[in-house]
Amino acid sequence: MNPVRLLSSLSLAATCAALLAGCGLESRHDTFEYLRSPVSFRIDAVDADHPYCFDAAKRPAGMSEAQCRATSKYRMSWDRPEDTVGFSEYRIYLDTNPPNSAFPWEVVRKERSLASYVIEGAPPATDSVIFFLTDTGAVPRVLPRGQGLTALDTTGRRDAKGLL
Repeated sequence: MNPVRLLSSLSLAATCAALLAGCGLESRHDTFEYLRSPVSFRIDAVDADHPYCFDAAKRPAGMSEAQCRATSKYRMSWDRPEDTVGFSEYRIYLDTNPPNSAFPWEVVRKERSLASYVIEGAPPATDSVIFFLTDTGAVPRVLPRGQGLTALDTTGRRDAKGLL
């Protein structure tokens, strides 16, 4: 694996994880007043031979086992905040200034539609998502718990050299 690509991907993933936030059930105002961040998070590279590659139901539609094995994959994992009263979902934002929004972070973090991933439901003590980077053009993606390998949209986030 190209070390520059890995470093840039991990840097992006760390930024993404830093923006992970839990949101309450109430209105936008209440959600803004009650954003919670994970207690801890981390991003790790996943082995090429991850079990999801051998299970067609856990791979994205149209992705072969060989393509899955050749794709760089990452696991973002986190511990939930201790206070989960009224907790309804995690929102994972790839960055603070998405290309499809001219709003500052203070506005972006209130908008569910600008999240890269939304994971609904009461969170377990620890959780994770396994993802790969690609230009899908589709956000937000609502992920059920236990989702297999999933794409993280990078549309509009690559420079002229293809780096994130």
